[in-house]
Amino acid sequence: MVVGESSPPSNALATKGVECPGYGPRFRWTNAIAVRGRFKGRGAPDVQNTQSLNLDPQPLQRVNDETICTPNYQFGLALAQQLPPSTAQRLLEYYAASIAPLMVWLDSDKNEYKRLVIPLAEKDVILRLAVLTISAEHIQDEDSLPPGFSQSTGEAAILMITERVRQMTEHNMVDPQIDVNGGVTANVLAAMLILSNHSLVKSELSHAQFHRQAARILMNSLALKRPPDDDLTIFLKNQLAIYDVLCCTTLFNYEHVQHAILPHLSQPDVPFGDFLKILHQITLTSFSSAKHGRQMENLEAEFKLASGSTLLAAGTLTQTLTALHRRGFIRLVQAYHHAGILYALTRLSTSSENDEERQMVLHADELFKVLDQFEDMNEVLHNLAWPLFIAGTSCRGDKDRMGFISGLCQRLSANTRFEHYTNISIFLQELWQSSNSDWTLLARQWEQKGTPIIAV
Repeated sequence: MVVGESSPPSNALATKGVECPGYGPRFRWTNAIAVRGRFKGRGAPDVQNTQSLNLDPQPLQRVNDETICTPNYQFGLALAQQLPPSTAQRLLEYYAASIAPLMVWLDSDKNEYKRLVIPLAEKDVILRLAVLTISAEHIQDEDSLPPGFSQSTGEAAILMITERVRQMTEHNMVDPQIDVNGGVTANVLAAMLILSNHSLVKSELSHAQFHRQAARILMNSLALKRPPDDDLTIFLKNQLAIYDVLCCTTLFNYEHVQHAILPHLSQPDVPFGDFLKILHQITLTSFSSAKHGRQMENLEAEFKLASGSTLLAAGTLTQTLTALHRRGFIRLVQAYHHAGILYALTRLSTSSENDEERQMVLHADELFKVLDQFEDMNEVLHNLAWPLFIAGTSCRGDKDRMGFISGLCQRLSANTRFEHYTNISIFLQELWQSSNSDWTLLARQWEQKGTPIIAV
């Protein structure tokens, strides 16, 4: 039984007593040979002996050469093996210094990508391949890397993930070596998220969506077995929730949207956790004919409480920030607050037309005021993609505001080196030139063309 992308296999198969057949919807396993997708006909690697490496950044150890029959897998692994230790170390350090800070709301020494993921990448083959892949793609002027390094190591990581997931499926998640608390599942989740981000660097949206969906499937499968209780898995779940919930605000396949991963709020320090839960409920409600069920004034109150909970959750992290950066984070929270209300007004239409228009104008003004007040825009710009998108959808016809948003979108892509951000500007330009001001109609068209707008 093969389950499509629209429904996580863990849910669809659980009632039938059948285990998920592999990593994501593109693969079905028959004696470990992929029969669908981009790796059709290729054999999977045997990674029984790939659980650890030396803590020093030594070249990756070859994995049972005689069992690996996929040329691209061999080539990618060989490229990684042949990297001088100094180059491998430089790529790991580059990820920690230049990419990890872009992945979190507040960067600090407690950034789990630095504190937990990088040390694991020095021991786990798959995770290390994923980190090397994105660093090699993102770094500039790295002449010591061979041509095609990033693509080849990325393909090797994907094939190893499929095999690791197959092993977890066969063992039914009970072998301590592949159990969530054993860390192996967390390594796979981290690698999936990193590979998804790697796809966004090159604006390969379908690949990014595939990795996100695969990570969601694995996380939902884990939830049926046991709630995550280790720091890394909880952190990765919350990272996936940010990605998943915000992506779903511009997607319109209900079967896909309804299964988004939500934040793990059993711990008190989850910035934007309550905000994301409210936002996703708005997205789900927008598919219902009973949109009037949630009054706008109630949503505004919920968003205000969510802003407060975010500031409290980030309290310990903000203590290490300068006064300027603390003010920047407070304004970031305010930007998401007003963007969230604008999103709700667009998707729910809960009040009379005149009152709704008044609310739209009010919160659009407040959002642009906040965006204009950032004292160091470069420090927060990587976290502003979604508010910038919402702001852009609200300023059609205002040349000054359209120019302001266009400029920030260009800076966002240039500063982060993630090419998919250029699509936000392209989308908004098309919206502004359209005869219809409803951005959801255009977003549906983009999704149907296979180029969904990803404002994350």
